[in-house]
Amino acid sequence: MSSDVETPPESGIRIRTEVRAPDPAPAATGTAIKLENVNFSYGQNHVLHDVSMDVDEKRVTAYIGPSGCGKSTLLRILTGLIEPTSGEVICHGRRLSELHSGATNGPRGARRVGR
Repeated sequence: MSSDVETPPESGIRIRTEVRAPDPAPAATGTAIKLENVNFSYGQNHVLHDVSMDVDEKRVTAYIGPSGCGKSTLLRILTGLIEPTSGEVICHGRRLSELHSGATNGPRGARRVGR
């Protein structure tokens, strides 16, 4: 949408304002990450309960919630730093456990990130 601003004719100035909508987000081409009934517990403390969701490609996704609700735990699962107690994480059609197989020299908890 654009509009002209009236100015005195002797000024020789014409001001045109234009308001643009932001560029539309790129079209999603499919599901990048899929969680199916993901559960996680720290001992007796059940943090994630049957989490199922799809994260589309080329989209920004935010995880929000109060302290202690499992946001960081979910991100650790998505990055393969920890494995869910049960359920599946699928990345571009492949199970995350398959993508990480052979990537460490021991259990996932022994992974030395950044070293």
